[in-house]
Amino acid sequence: MSIPDVRAQADSEERIELGLEYRPRSEFRYGYRVLRADTSQPSIGTAQRSRFTLRYIRSAQRFVFSIQDIRIWGEEDTRATRGWLQAFEAYGEFRLNSRLKLKVGRQQLVLGDQRIFAANNWRHQGGKHDLIRLSGEYTNGHYTLFGGFNRTQMSNLNNDYLPDFPFYKTILGAYVQRNIKGEGFVEALGFLDSYQNLQSRIEYGKLTAGGRIQLETRHALFTGALYAQGGRVVSGKQHRAWLGDANLRWELAGNYSIGLGVQLFSGDHDPDDDKSSAFLAQYGAFHRFNGKMDYTSRQVWLEEHPGILNPNIRQHLRINDRVSMLLETHLLGVTINPAQRFGGSLHGWFANRFYAFENDLTMRWVVSKDIVVHVAYMVLNAFEGIQYLPSGSEGNHRLLSHFSFLQLTWKPDALKIFDKT
Repeated sequence: MSIPDVRAQADSEERIELGLEYRPRSEFRYGYRVLRADTSQPSIGTAQRSRFTLRYIRSAQRFVFSIQDIRIWGEEDTRATRGWLQAFEAYGEFRLNSRLKLKVGRQQLVLGDQRIFAANNWRHQGGKHDLIRLSGEYTNGHYTLFGGFNRTQMSNLNNDYLPDFPFYKTILGAYVQRNIKGEGFVEALGFLDSYQNLQSRIEYGKLTAGGRIQLETRHALFTGALYAQGGRVVSGKQHRAWLGDANLRWELAGNYSIGLGVQLFSGDHDPDDDKSSAFLAQYGAFHRFNGKMDYTSRQVWLEEHPGILNPNIRQHLRINDRVSMLLETHLLGVTINPAQRFGGSLHGWFANRFYAFENDLTMRWVVSKDIVVHVAYMVLNAFEGIQYLPSGSEGNHRLLSHFSFLQLTWKPDALKIFDKT
């Protein structure tokens, strides 16, 4: 079978597009990520993202360059002469044939349900990687192969990568999704990522592998996932960890659905031994899965975290074509008793496993096809066990924690400033 030469497809297809996005978000924080103390005062502020994207498209080739400015209102002297921009995406994409394309450069890596690799759109800066990525399609699905090698600077004699921020030195992975006719799909993901130890300069790597299945009927949807990790973490410790996830959602009416789910990360029993058993998901989304007050994301950033145990309920109500509401209820817990790790004790299994109860209410209003407004309010009721976790070690667990935000996203359709087609 001959492979079509896409370069022979029309030279007549050529255009330049300009994309814009403006997203300010005002937040009220009174216990976001960390418990408030008796003397704490609430925090109010506004940050914004302004993103400019230029796309050049010519038959089988595409170049995308996107810059963004992220700032907090008042963080700098508005009369200052210095400015700051960052590249969000900068890549070339080349279609090798009708089903295969190569993307090279800075880009987003969004796979599956974003538990392992996410867009991280909640963060104004978003998630991005410097990669070579080969993506293809086949009869019943698609696949992606990706790899990257990072440096802080070009040097003549060594390949040291010792940045101030925690990020991989090398990564190599593959993702495959296969559709199940009329029922859903299955997907598999495996990747090797490595970090260079700051003291010894030895490079240690861990392997993550697993998969997810999604099955759906007319009124119900089920997803389940299981991942395992092995190898060594950046400290050099031997690493064995796992993640499990299951969700079931029902559509009870044309405008109302409810979902039940549970997510588990393995935790580490003893931070002082020579083994690591806490599952690490540095490139995935926590705000999306484990509560929008981000208590979970803070505690599991450390290698020796006590795990995640998170039963949850999600209720979605569509009021009309423009307005919808989402209520997420999370019971936040750990898979390893944190009190025992720090020489404390709590009475009963529940007290030793769960540290907070969180409710997140978000309203989405589609003002027009270009403008979307989100209004949200979250409240967290902490239990005694949170005092043994980083997010609760300095606050008062008897006080309710609050978080709310108002976000406007203005994203007009791409403007064609040149179109030869």
